[in-house]
Amino acid sequence: MQKTSQNVYDYLYQKEGQAPWTFEEPPEELAKLVESGMIKSCKTLDVGCGEGYISTYLASKGFDVTGIDISSNAINLAKKHAAKRGVKCKFMQMEWKQLSKIKDKFDFILDWRFLHEVANDKEREVYVNLVSNLLKRRGTYLSVAFSGEFKKWGKGKLRKSPIGTILCLPHNRDLEKLFAEDFDIIKKSMIKLQQKDLPGGVTSYFFLMEKRN
Repeated sequence: MQKTSQNVYDYLYQKEGQAPWTFEEPPEELAKLVESGMIKSCKTLDVGCGEGYISTYLASKGFDVTGIDISSNAINLAKKHAAKRGVKCKFMQMEWKQLSKIKDKFDFILDWRFLHEVANDKEREVYVNLVSNLLKRRGTYLSVAFSGEFKKWGKGKLRKSPIGTILCLPHNRDLEKLFAEDFDIIKKSMIKLQQKDLPGGVTSYFFLMEKRN
């Protein structure tokens, strides 16, 4: 992440619902996995949890959820939303580079619209390795992030977002290579991630995977 990321996200999370990617309802694609039983209630880590709406949805379905985010304002909102919904989640202010400090092991880890925030290729490898280390054997990893097929915000793999952060928008082959060492791909597809300021959403990759060992 850029060194200014925490300040940027703390600013965006000063008010509920101000961030253009924040929606109270769970993403349809995730809800389908849960409602169908493809992903069952289990010990879960939500990386880049934002205001906690995905975490609280999962907790309402019986998941034991820990959510982390770089923004302390986001974590405060997530705690508020969990209390309002009457569910228990564990929320911590933490950036992804601190994942090794977590001593728990998880059955399910998701980063919903987060991986593109890790713009450096070497750091992306480190991040995926940290996720793998936190998963139990045969644990499930769901990663949904912006795709190089998206035609706005410039060209090439590295692009400047409207809020000024640098994002990585790779193509399918790059992501498959990134995940190949530790994971078997169960399902992959291309979806549109909702964004309030962008009608039609952001073209994104959806990778559902199983840890190999």
